Amino acid sequence: MLTEDQRWALQRLQKRQKHWRWFRWVALALSIGLLVGGVYLEVTSMQAIAGLTRGPGKGFDKPATGFDLFLAAIHIKAITLAELFRAGGIGLAAIVIWSWRGRPVDILLLKAVDQSTQQ
Repeated sequence: MLTEDQRWALQRLQKRQKHWRWFRWVALALSIGLLVGGVYLEVTSMQAIAGLTRGPGKGFDKPATGFDLFLAAIHIKAITLAELFRAGGIGLAAIVIWSWRGRPVDILLLKAVDQSTQQ
């Protein structure tokens, strides 16, 4: 026989397992969004940096002006942010995929309780 606290914890566990079924899709979509956003931000920043070196009087053989360095510093921050987005997306996707069916201990406990209540 379960105590009131144990029943409350079991109901909470069942509710968390039920919510995980739809939340995993939300988390997977968020991780894909982070990956795509990070790639887009990095590509646009790289194109902008490449644009700084094109045109008359521009190139790697010419000394950079202060304004060129200012723009490059802004884009370096964007590239760093893009890398963080991609790392976060990969990490979140790994967590979601790893625990796609839920926590194994929770699943085992819920199955054991279901079997004991059926008998």
